Amino acid sequence: MVLRPGSGHYEPIEWGEAFRLVACELNALATPDAATFYTSGRTSNEAAFMYQLFVRVFGTNNLPDCSNMCHESSGAALGAVIGIGKGCVKLSDFEKADAIFILGQNPGTNHPRMLTVLQAAKRRGCRIVSINPLAEVDPCASRTLRS
Repeated sequence: MVLRPGSGHYEPIEWGEAFRLVACELNALATPDAATFYTSGRTSNEAAFMYQLFVRVFGTNNLPDCSNMCHESSGAALGAVIGIGKGCVKLSDFEKADAIFILGQNPGTNHPRMLTVLQAAKRRGCRIVSINPLAEVDPCASRTLRS
């Protein structure tokens, strides 16, 4: 899928064109370190291994794991308060919660794997409060969103 300049929606493209667009953007960078690559926690070990090989051959090691995206916004505070910058709650805990408070991030952009569990919790009557103090950019418009 591609979102072309001036368009308000994504459109399907062929793999060849997708690879050409990515190559053009990467080759236009001043240095490979100007790129950051990301992989999902749902990526297979084999796919993640091949991907990191590509990134290193490209010339950078800017390949954070999914914990960076999921916990970057809360990691500094968690480290100061509990001694580790990662969450200490298990998704299975959500099955028993009457209320869930999410502070400092947007689950839709920072915790995509959490959304199914949040949906199930909401369906069984759990109250969910999410506070995201960060202004987020709407990728489809030239405005900033607040959640």
